Amino acid sequence: MPHSDTLALNAPSLPKGGGALTGLSGQAGAAGPDGAYTLSRNTLLDTTLAATYDVSTWRPRVEQDFSRCEYWQPAPEAEGANATDFWVVYPP
Repeated sequence: MPHSDTLALNAPSLPKGGGALTGLSGQAGAAGPDGAYTLSRNTLLDTTLAATYDVSTWRPRVEQDFSRCEYWQPAPEAEGANATDFWVVYPP
């Protein structure tokens, strides 16, 4: 292998399109001190709901089966829609 005094470096580049996340619908709220976030949604598993819900993720202190748990509660603007809060558990 020949010895060379010059070293060619290529600058790193970002992917085309800005590298933005896609597929996230709804309005995301700020993350809390524990890293949890709240997202406003009006659909669940491709089903349109009668009201808009604030969805909060929940993680157990000790992970057992890696299920994803979400707490859905009616958004403040959906007060008159007769909506109730509920939990959704997505198994791994």
